[in-house]
Amino acid sequence: MEAMEVIDKRKEKKDEGWKKGDVIYFESYDQNIKNFGMIVQEPISGRYSVVSLDGVPGVLSGHGYFSDQANIQYKEINRMIESFKDLWDCVEKVNAHLVVED
Repeated sequence: MEAMEVIDKRKEKKDEGWKKGDVIYFESYDQNIKNFGMIVQEPISGRYSVVSLDGVPGVLSGHGYFSDQANIQYKEINRMIESFKDLWDCVEKVNAHLVVED
């Protein structure tokens, strides 16, 4: 009888190479909030923030909530993501792309 070998082809570490245009899923378990956002870059300052894609107007604030008020913008995407991970129970990159139609 021949032995069977299992070959695990999963990556050891998820691709955390965040970039402008990535879709992100946010969840707060205790507040029952689930939302999607997209990483955007402000054209003049070059700083990054996240815009809501789930019907809630505005950008993700430094307090972890979507708001139409002034938001915190970040020089680096990975620092922005790390600060969101401190505020939200779940922050994940979504395997998705945005389709814009007229």
